[in-house]
Amino acid sequence: MGAGDLTPHLRFFPQRFRLEAGQSQTLRFLARLPAEAGAGVYWTRLEVRGTPPPKPLARLEEGEIQAQIVGSQNVIIYLRRGSVEARPELEAAEAWAQGDASYLRLRLRTAASVPAIGTLRCRLRDGAGVSVAEAREYVPIYGTLTRLYRFSLRQLPPGSYTLRVRSRTTRP
Repeated sequence: MGAGDLTPHLRFFPQRFRLEAGQSQTLRFLARLPAEAGAGVYWTRLEVRGTPPPKPLARLEEGEIQAQIVGSQNVIIYLRRGSVEARPELEAAEAWAQGDASYLRLRLRTAASVPAIGTLRCRLRDGAGVSVAEAREYVPIYGTLTRLYRFSLRQLPPGSYTLRVRSRTTRP
């Protein structure tokens, strides 16, 4: 996984378990970073996956249907060490018009090993400062993120426009 990888330092208990219908199981995590590990956000993905029960499916009568459903859940685990701030920075922006649309490509970057999860908002304003178009989405940024936005030119009269891009590490 690279810089900020929590995987080699993470243990979880129990590693295997069986659940019957309606049961639950608590998992415990233990993360031990080496003393020389620097400040940052360390993270990993954990996949919790079900396997079909060992018993065979029952015999079916005519017109009956039977299925085995196997679940899978991805869990992301973060460990923050020291004083770190997840502040994305705009690394590059490119705009162009094609046909009846204007396109904007943004490239954002966070500090090494510090993911940012939050809201990315692009607002297009006319010469009078009135907002004429907006795009907003909730995004995770792990190192770098590139996004492409399309704004229709049909509703915009010719003129000068200002685009404001704002990234916040908050979301509802």
